Amino acid sequence: MSNSSQAVVDRLCEASNIDLVQNWSEHEGHYLASCRVSQADVPRLIAIAQRWTLDDPQVADDELEKALESHPLLPVMAWQALGELRSVDAVEPLLGLLVGFGDEFDEWSSEELPLVFGKIGAPAVDRLIAFAEHGEHPEIARSIVIRGLAKIADYEPDTRQTITPALTDMLSRFEDEPIDFNTTVMTVLHDLGAVEAAETIERAFSANAIDVSLIGDWEKVRSGLGVEGMGLPMPVKPYNSLGELFENAAMRMMRAQFADDESYSESDRHLTTERSRFTGIQPATRENRVGRNEACPCGSGKKFKKCCGP
Repeated sequence: MSNSSQAVVDRLCEASNIDLVQNWSEHEGHYLASCRVSQADVPRLIAIAQRWTLDDPQVADDELEKALESHPLLPVMAWQALGELRSVDAVEPLLGLLVGFGDEFDEWSSEELPLVFGKIGAPAVDRLIAFAEHGEHPEIARSIVIRGLAKIADYEPDTRQTITPALTDMLSRFEDEPIDFNTTVMTVLHDLGAVEAAETIERAFSANAIDVSLIGDWEKVRSGLGVEGMGLPMPVKPYNSLGELFENAAMRMMRAQFADDESYSESDRHLTTERSRFTGIQPATRENRVGRNEACPCGSGKKFKKCCGP
């Protein structure tokens, strides 16, 4: 290992500060100034960045492994440094990192990598679009990349002429995509003020392919975009993941009351309380519980005992 490679790890360790790492976007040029990173450091920074998910390195790297024991966020710092360097060479390795996560949620990658892609900027746009369009990549990874494109559009408005049509095209395939992915794309288009995507967004809402729990229904989105809309019919019961969460907690509560067991958790109790606050519907109690031969509250039309009942 060369002295110059070793110096990169040393410089990152010396500048390690959890507050700076967490609020990196507010400290422009931190790594360029404090760590004196340069383009010559890019290969080493990429190797450090990849250690976030690489549990069994192909090549022994004792110096890095020792540093990680006391500075576990070194890979995150390497991402951020690569962003400040606007390293196009880092795009593919970082995308590979996202694929390596699979369907696992990771707060650091979800929050920081969109900012890193945003800093790298316009040279990364085409590769990020190609990645996001690839339906076989993990949904979480694609959503992170979509938010990276949004950051690029924020930092470099000229890129919107490429990014907005690409996102609109992705949303136009809403029937073939997961609702969560559609919702991420729609939210970014809304935040970018993409009036030209309004027709596609309305069609997605009409097809019940959007989760309204995030920023609201079509009427709210339409108002935010400042458009009239085509007047397409909207679902009677739009998909609402938060509402389903409340409903599931309420159903578990009723089952627990009938069975007198401990399956109804404190988190369920909190959810049903929150549901009543949002909707005005009170949680079931022994005094107002549903009879086994009554219609099931889930709306299936079946008797409670033949549906959600114990």
